[in-house]
Parts: sequence; structure tokens; C-alpha cells
Amino acid sequence: MNKITGVLFVAVLAITSHMAVARELSPNEKIVIEDVAKQQLKDPDSAKFFWQDYKGGETYCAYVNAKNAYGGFAGKALLIASVKKDSAGKIVSAEGIIHSDDMRKLMGSVCTDAGYQP
Repeated sequence: MNKITGVLFVAVLAITSHMAVARELSPNEKIVIEDVAKQQLKDPDSAKFFWQDYKGGETYCAYVNAKNAYGGFAGKALLIASVKKDSAGKIVSAEGIIHSDDMRKLMGSVCTDAGYQP
């Protein structure tokens, strides 16, 4: 009985500690990630971002919808960013790729593995 209690305690602790790490990005962190994404868009000024809470780690996933070459919104595309943090844990730089259509489905597992909704 004590083994089961101990295992359950460790499992709950692991789950709650993972949840405690999730936090909203600061405005400056959003700018860092936006700048990376906007470099890849036809109409960067039209970009609408759909943010997720940052789970910690080196991967961040969000969505972006922007106008395409025809002037229409292309639909939500998956933005996967590799982020670097300072000693306080704030994102200070990023590199990223925007995935749409079939690539979005294929790359969604990267986000799922990092704790984000694909």
C-alpha cells in the first residue's frame, strides 16, 4: 500500500510541477517571437498571433494568421520557435519556422511533446 501511495504522490508532484511552470509570455517575449515569425510572412503587418502559455524549455508553439500574396488571410499556421532564455528564465532570442497545411499536421507532434496544443 505504501508503494502505491508513494508512486501516486510522485506522479501528482510531477504533473503539478509541470503545470506550475506554464506562464503567460511577457510583452517583450512576444515581440522577440513575433519578429522571427514576421520575417517569413508576405504581409507581416497583417499578422494575428494566437499565444499559448509558455511551458518552459527550449521550444515554444503558437499560431499565426496573416495575409497571403493574394491579400486574403491564409488561416492559422503553426509557429514553432526554438527559444533561448536569460538567467531569469525570460525569452531573449528565438529562431522559428511557420508550418501550414500538411506540414502543420506533421510537425504538430513537436508541440505536443513540449506540452502545447498542436
